[in-house]
Amino acid sequence: MGQTIDLPSGLSIAHPLARLRAFLTEEFDFYDGIPSEDPNHISAVDVLATVAVNSGINDAALVRTVQRGMAKACDSLLADTPVEADLRSFDLEAVRRLLHEAVQVPDILVPRAAKVLHRKRRALIPMLDNVLLGHYIPAGSLAPLQDGRHAAEAAAPALVAFRADLLAVWDRLSEIRGVLDSEGFPITQLRALEILVWTEVEPRGVYRSKPAG
Repeated sequence: MGQTIDLPSGLSIAHPLARLRAFLTEEFDFYDGIPSEDPNHISAVDVLATVAVNSGINDAALVRTVQRGMAKACDSLLADTPVEADLRSFDLEAVRRLLHEAVQVPDILVPRAAKVLHRKRRALIPMLDNVLLGHYIPAGSLAPLQDGRHAAEAAAPALVAFRADLLAVWDRLSEIRGVLDSEGFPITQLRALEILVWTEVEPRGVYRSKPAG
């Protein structure tokens, strides 16, 4: 298995399997390993799990606001979205609409919305936090992401670029996923790519410094 993954978005990620293994060994149990319940309902567990991915949703009143608001806004759209929906081929407008409805909820913008929604459609919705958005969207185009009226539309180019990366390295990610599955870390190729991009561009470089293995 090769030692780098080269992405159309410009990143060259060294030792992807070792990096994913290091990340998941440390963090899997606190987000990815927490089962989702009803695939068409955003539950309290879906919101609480995002604390582990730095959503900042860690106040009791805010947890209730987010869960109730996102369930009301998104449950019916989730019911119309197949559980196996795949970002490679699924209608991006449907993803944009899910994000748009989510960010109408008070205190929700794209990063928080995506961190909750990823748990419901793990092959469809990447966690577009500020790190990923900063990679995929030019700095001069980031301001609309702070306005719920325009945030989902502003995030759409990131979805397009992320999908291009996913398509380009799908076979490599599938090989890596097979190894991770056998080691007790079942994640989708989409999540694997998102972790790799995040660890490559986040400023602290925590997982970039992990030894290859």
